[in-house]
Amino acid sequence: QQMSETELPFLRGDKSQDVETLITQADEAATKAHTSLAEAQTFVAKKLVEVARFSDGPAKAVKEEIDMMQKRIEDGRERLQQFRSNLADRKRTHLLEEVDAKVQSAEEEVLRLAEAARDLSNLGAVGEAVAEGGREAVERANVAERAAQASLVVARKYLLQRTADLKKLAIAGAGSGGELGRLQTRVNNVQQEIAKFRNTTKDAEERLRVKQMVGEVASRLQMTEAEVDRVASVAVTASKEAAVEPDPEQVDRLEKATKSASTKLSATANLVDIKLKTASGFLREELAAMRSKIAAAEKKLASVVTAAKEQKERLLCTEMTVEATA
Repeated sequence: QQMSETELPFLRGDKSQDVETLITQADEAATKAHTSLAEAQTFVAKKLVEVARFSDGPAKAVKEEIDMMQKRIEDGRERLQQFRSNLADRKRTHLLEEVDAKVQSAEEEVLRLAEAARDLSNLGAVGEAVAEGGREAVERANVAERAAQASLVVARKYLLQRTADLKKLAIAGAGSGGELGRLQTRVNNVQQEIAKFRNTTKDAEERLRVKQMVGEVASRLQMTEAEVDRVASVAVTASKEAAVEPDPEQVDRLEKATKSASTKLSATANLVDIKLKTASGFLREELAAMRSKIAAAEKKLASVVTAAKEQKERLLCTEMTVEATA
């Protein structure tokens, strides 16, 4: 009766009760049933000894009743065996579901880690300062990696423990191996994904460190580029005005602006060139990108210098012509 009662929640598929508790109750009921059957068997054995002392007449009727009791005991043993077999199946299913839940949790953490890692591509282009939110993105990736790693540890622990538990069951070999193998494969995949994203995060941390290290140089380069652009703009304006007649003040301003921009650009270029001599890895990539920008600025400034020189020469020619005709 107790066995039937403990089996009802499983047969109904009742999810509201704790499976671990139900299995414990079923185990207790099976143990009690086994004890009761053993006691009944002992009782029947004693009665058989006693019946042997009776004469054939009375002994026959009693023996028939004892045989019926023996049949009921045998039926009880068969039912107990089936109950324990079903219980072992349920234990196996429950153990595998526990591992599956932990592995699934680890897989979900890896998805969150992947999402955090995608933001690491927005740290800023090579040769540029750290993009807004770059440091926060690296920190989020680190937090996500730690969470995924902790979840993986739990999943692996559950897999090892439940594998040992399954080996203790009588039907441990009935299908558990394949399912445990698939769970192990999923755990391995989680570990590989975490390792991959850990490398991505480490690369991002290194790039962030490099960008912070060359941040001052990058800022100086940006200001120098802006100054070169302003000088180029002034040169265009001066060139249009000089087409009519060179303005001495305009020519003088352009010459001074050109010298200032050239001095700053040369200083920045020398600083980058010195660092490039010993740089490697991400630092070399950053500095090489800066050097390319400096080269473009130098080319632009060179054309401005040429234009400024031509305007100054035209101004001198004009002044000489005026002096000659005076």
